[in-house]
Amino acid sequence: MAYDLREKIVFITGGALGIGALSAKFFLDEGVKHVTVTDVNDSAGKKLESELNSKFKGRMKFIKCDVTVDEELFGVYNQIINEFGFIDVVINNAGIMNDSIYKKAIEVNFLPSNYEGTGVRVITMCYGATDTSLLSKDKLASFEREINEDLYNFVHSVPLQRADSAAKSLIEVCKQGESGSTWLSKNDLPVEDVTPLDFVYSIFPVHNLFCT
Repeated sequence: MAYDLREKIVFITGGALGIGALSAKFFLDEGVKHVTVTDVNDSAGKKLESELNSKFKGRMKFIKCDVTVDEELFGVYNQIINEFGFIDVVINNAGIMNDSIYKKAIEVNFLPSNYEGTGVRVITMCYGATDTSLLSKDKLASFEREINEDLYNFVHSVPLQRADSAAKSLIEVCKQGESGSTWLSKNDLPVEDVTPLDFVYSIFPVHNLFCT
């Protein structure tokens, strides 16, 4: 049974650009009541807020937030709950692809979660190489700096799916996915339920998967 997104309250981390920004728009197209987007990129977030509210009239809010700072992240949660009373959908979209700052990468990419006994669906979304700013030369980096150029060339040697394809896949998974399931979006193809993960490794090299 499909999950009805209409009138839902949505929170997206790291959503000022790329997949997150497109997902915010697509959620609003689906009829959600409100979307809150956080990001450390203040200018991009404010621009997105202005663009979406010009069409969706006050149904989107941007809040500058570093998800590695607990006070900021929990402050956003509290702000949304104080305004709406609850949150229906949380998209942990924030991420970086720079191993040279590995501690920050771990803090951003692996937010803690505690869902036992809550009845909340927890779904994993894996993306194949996707054409976003995360794969630009100024954001993509290895722990070993001398291989940065090779890393960049390797990543861009494989087909990059469009960011809007990835975002549309995310919306579909939010509507159809069961708790505990894992989904794969790659090469602009329809999103695929790949639970259990053994199936993923049989069809797609693990080094080309970016999971959130």
